[in-house]
Amino acid sequence: MLIYIFLISFFLSFQSYSEQIIYKCEDGFSYKIISKEDNKSEVFFIKDNFRWKELLQFNLSESKLEFRIPGLSYLSCSNKELPICKYEKVITRNYKKNIFFVEEIVSNDCYVGMMGCNKYKKGLAINKKRCIEVRETKN
Repeated sequence: MLIYIFLISFFLSFQSYSEQIIYKCEDGFSYKIISKEDNKSEVFFIKDNFRWKELLQFNLSESKLEFRIPGLSYLSCSNKELPICKYEKVITRNYKKNIFFVEEIVSNDCYVGMMGCNKYKKGLAINKKRCIEVRETKN
């Protein structure tokens, strides 16, 4: 009996979405948005085809997906007293031109230890990479 309940719930979990969008991006990550029939969305990310992980906090609009992947930071400077840069990712979606980008948004005033020690301001958008969108719609 327990096996039947598991199989039914497993089958229904794959049937409960109306649209699934996957962004395959040049930053080495892929991002998946599942839009459910109850107007709720789930967002996942994967790096190097390892395993999809759910993002619990995100902001989704028609033109953007903003989210934070835990633990993202840049290389620190040799002076360890300087704050290390942490960042969020944003996918910008322009459906009219069919162009999709992911970029990194610096979350704090900080310093990056690449080619010296460079100061970055909070809100700076860097490392813009192109993405390809793949859509799947439930029939």
